[in-house]
Amino acid sequence: MKQGTLQSALRERRLVSDGAMGTQLQSAGLESGGCGEAWNLTHPERVLAIQRRYVEAGADCLTTNTFGGCRIMLRRHGRGDEVEAINRAGVEIAREAFGDRPGFVLGDHRRDPDEPRRARAGDRRRTRSGRCLRHRLAGFRRLPRR
Repeated sequence: MKQGTLQSALRERRLVSDGAMGTQLQSAGLESGGCGEAWNLTHPERVLAIQRRYVEAGADCLTTNTFGGCRIMLRRHGRGDEVEAINRAGVEIAREAFGDRPGFVLGDHRRDPDEPRRARAGDRRRTRSGRCLRHRLAGFRRLPRR
């Protein structure tokens, strides 16, 4: 089913989104301090079940399970070389959760915790964090749109 843009939907009505993915992952068995983003590859069925519950509850938007999915954060869990695969899987899982129902998938990412908060935008592309973000977003961009 073809749907309009997120901007047009927002002009027409309020949209409902998901939330608290980390809490849901822990309820599904993720250990405290574990790498929830890696579950996109290791336990995709559990992530999909969580995302589907949000859709069944009426969510118009799903955020991808990719909040800590940058190389810097994933390296802490021994998964720094899986950035694109983890982020791509997060998008695919969220899309699958909607099934035939229209909905919007929103990429979720955090600022690199090692980056100074007040770095100028022009400086970002030369920082380790900027390189991390570009690499990470490649996983989102290489997917065809529905």
